[in-house]
Amino acid sequence: MKIANIGGRPYLITSASTAQPIMNAPDVLTALTQPASLTLGSTVQFSADQLEAPLTTSQQIFAIGMNFLDHSEEIHIKLPTVPSVFTKFSSSLAKPTATVRMHGPKTDWETELVVVIGLWWPQYS
Repeated sequence: MKIANIGGRPYLITSASTAQPIMNAPDVLTALTQPASLTLGSTVQFSADQLEAPLTTSQQIFAIGMNFLDHSEEIHIKLPTVPSVFTKFSSSLAKPTATVRMHGPKTDWETELVVVIGLWWPQYS
């Protein structure tokens, strides 16, 4: 299931250029927490430049870091036995087509992938 923010409203993405508005959820986060009870509107066309950042409220996003071997080897540290937990503010999210300004001639960049799993899964890798 792919849910996107188009014009400040949650939509269920049905193809690369079509989506259905989610009528009974005010935002993407609400839609993600109630997937079994979504009420969908009529299919509409959209383009990538209409997509907005998925979260627009001032909520924190909890993330897990240092949880894969390649990253620890890249920065020359031992993989910890317990991954670190850190937060990102939703203001750090950008829409998919946003231009990101670089600060200086050299930039070290990193991206975060947000995955929502709708099941309790206590031990996965």
